[in-house]
Amino acid sequence: MMHSDPPGPVYLTLPRETLAEEWGAVASFPAERFGAVKAGGLSAAAAAEVARALLQAKKPVVITSYLGRNAKAVAALEALATECGIRVHEFMPTSMSISRASPCFGGFDSAKALAGADLCLLLDVDVPWLPKFTQPDAGTRFLHIDVDAVKQDFPMWGFATDLRLQADCGEALPDVLQAVRAQADDAFRARVRERMAGWPRERDERMTALAAAAAQAGSSGALSPAFVCAAINQAIGEQDIVVNEAIRNSPSVLTQILRTQPGTLIGCAGAGLGYSSGGIALGAKLARPQQRVVQVVGDGGFHFSTPTSVYATAQRYKLPILTVVLDNGGWQAVKEAVLRVYPKGEAAGANQFHAQLGGEVRRFDQVAQAFGAHGEHVSEPGELDAALRRCVQAVDNGQAAVLQVKVAAL
Repeated sequence: MMHSDPPGPVYLTLPRETLAEEWGAVASFPAERFGAVKAGGLSAAAAAEVARALLQAKKPVVITSYLGRNAKAVAALEALATECGIRVHEFMPTSMSISRASPCFGGFDSAKALAGADLCLLLDVDVPWLPKFTQPDAGTRFLHIDVDAVKQDFPMWGFATDLRLQADCGEALPDVLQAVRAQADDAFRARVRERMAGWPRERDERMTALAAAAAQAGSSGALSPAFVCAAINQAIGEQDIVVNEAIRNSPSVLTQILRTQPGTLIGCAGAGLGYSSGGIALGAKLARPQQRVVQVVGDGGFHFSTPTSVYATAQRYKLPILTVVLDNGGWQAVKEAVLRVYPKGEAAGANQFHAQLGGEVRRFDQVAQAFGAHGEHVSEPGELDAALRRCVQAVDNGQAAVLQVKVAAL
């Protein structure tokens, strides 16, 4: 069921013969009779064991991906991280698990998180790092708390864990925090203060680097994705929902569009290019009509996602969403995937990856206009801010909008 833990969409398929069959009396029940299965917290013993590990750790870190689906868990993680001096890193996040303004937020790089860490909490995460590029230290201890800790639907899950606990992090982390406070002494609190003392400087350095990247506008027909995403950040509010399917440009979305509120980031949890972030944006707007919804998508993903259906639906059901298409001329993720597996293969030798859209004319904004949306096309850095303002105004007036921006190819 879609409301049972772990929650999510349910795909139901039946043979057409079954669907076409005439049925007599079939028992039916109201939706509330199909009670959802909910995960709970930890036992007192399990919470105490996790707390002891945190009290003993010299460099504890968290890696998470989808803890932020539960707003209660976001607040619980921030409270625990602040109490224990834990750096929180998100890897390929599908939601915001800790405010980007928190002193405990450490970024999106698992390799940086794991360097020198003696304790790592894996919290609601399917892939904490890519083993081809990142290897944890041999002495790192891993504790895994997850709504699906055994990854029961995965054919293979290849990450070693010293302690695996199935629980709702929104319920479990307050239990751990309570256990920490019961066991903590002045020496522990002093170590936490010392550990956190350098974090503001590190954050300032990170923000300075992000600002420098955003200041590089790019050139005609090849705007910098960081510059574009920083402009989006300035144009929207902290309560607006960002739906991220930028794929290869996701780092710019995550680092430049700063999210501080739970529920304001939705990422790709599965499938591939064109998994329909447009449909997700419509669903988010339907669920939260008072919040602005901004979809950031690559041109490959936009191309694959049947945009005519997206904007026809937006028009019919009055669901104004803003779509920003980062147009780099193709789906670079396809090329990179081939090179990772076959770095010396035929495709690499011929430099033929079938990953380019091709053609001189490619106006996604006009596709949207054909279905009642406002459309803008930007190829010059100086055009961006005004185009964004017009798109945001259109959305606020009840009209969907598409902004196609020509960005640099990766």
